[in-house]
Amino acid sequence: VKSFPAGIGSMVDIMGHVMSVAFRAGHVVMWHPDDAAAWWGPWCGDIRTLDCYFEPLTNCTVENSGLDVSSAPVISMQDPATVAIALEGAKKTSPLAEMETMLECSPIAEHVKCHWFKNQAAAYLVRPNTKVLTELANRQERFLHFEPPSAADNAFRTVSVHIRWSEAKRNEADLVPPEQMWQGAAALQQVDPRLTRLFVSTESAEAIEQAKGLQGWNATFLDVERASGDRYDQVKHGEIRPDDEMLNSLLNLQLALESDAFVCNRYSNWCGLIDSLR
Repeated sequence: VKSFPAGIGSMVDIMGHVMSVAFRAGHVVMWHPDDAAAWWGPWCGDIRTLDCYFEPLTNCTVENSGLDVSSAPVISMQDPATVAIALEGAKKTSPLAEMETMLECSPIAEHVKCHWFKNQAAAYLVRPNTKVLTELANRQERFLHFEPPSAADNAFRTVSVHIRWSEAKRNEADLVPPEQMWQGAAALQQVDPRLTRLFVSTESAEAIEQAKGLQGWNATFLDVERASGDRYDQVKHGEIRPDDEMLNSLLNLQLALESDAFVCNRYSNWCGLIDSLR
């Protein structure tokens, strides 16, 4: 597989679909040896694929599988049509048959089984490797000046709120005004009054200031520089390091998943990733 420039949530979503098609055609998926992820940076060293951050897609490699790269099917995430082209004529069997049999006797409704498979793919793809877990612990100590949601004293207290703010995101999909996000958190607080902390992830410094001014809430967040612009656009233009942004995003993701409830824009691939992993 060859990756393509995209936001982190979008990349995981598309890769999940790619893996599903490939698996059902009886193929093992690995990153192309010439692939270079858009989120590669100096922190990654010589590993230019997403294996820099996550456990490998497979134990198979070009070397131990005897793969002929020149003749093996290559799927480009940038052009979904290449998925069908690359696997044209492949036997459409399902290595996931045992999972499907298990689902048949489960209480999961038929119309949401596709979401169950998507969530499994996301959980498989987003498995931070040991180096990343160590780095996230270091960054949490540096950038989170509050007790984390997972602290014993914070049990059942934290609502995670992710706010998209940039014009680039506005052009991509409808944005939910921050006021509605705060209202969503307040509605959750009415259901469970123990919820008194917000963990806010956003590219906007203004959103952080709004959260800090909310009555009845203790706002928490990562103390990193925010320029209220789209972070991926800033990566593309060389304004911020892609590896820094990826690692900070993964820390935001970890803290969101440690929270007890979340408020999100369902048009956001990042929020979809939180929903898949929670």
